[in-house]
Order: sequence, then C-alpha cells, then structure tokens
Amino acid sequence: MKKACRWHSASFVHGNADELVKDGKRVDMRMFNGYNYIELCLLSLAMVDASVQIGDVLTLKWGEANYTAKTSIEPHRQASWKTA
Repeated sequence: MKKACRWHSASFVHGNADELVKDGKRVDMRMFNGYNYIELCLLSLAMVDASVQIGDVLTLKWGEANYTAKTSIEPHRQASWKTA
C-alpha cells in the first residue's frame, strides 16, 4: 500500500518530533525534513553534538512519544532505528 506524504514547507509554530539519541542522551538539533527525488527517499537534516564521532551507533526516534491532541498529527506509534 502506498501512502501520500504532504510536507509543509514552513512551520513556524513547532518542529517535527524526530531526534537522534546516543547513550540515552539527545545529541541533535532538528532542522528540516524533505524528500529527495533523485535518491527516492525521505531526509531529515539535523546538526549533531560535537561529541558524536563517525561510526558511533545512534538511535533515530521518529514520531510523537505519546498521544497528542495536535490536529495536524495523525495517530501513529513512535518508531526507532539504530544508525551507524
């Protein structure tokens, strides 16, 4: 099944809820999300803490942790992936 994504080009009220975690500590500042048509993938751009080294294993968390009353968020479960 395919799902359409509607991306807001600017959100001045709140950012999206993805974050990078290393050893239980948040190590990024989320900047922007988008779709790369050439690579055919979704991207999430963030700045990471200077303590993060190439090859460190991080956890990417996507989505709201708990139920939210925000009308712009459809119901979902928070997901996480290990990165390297």
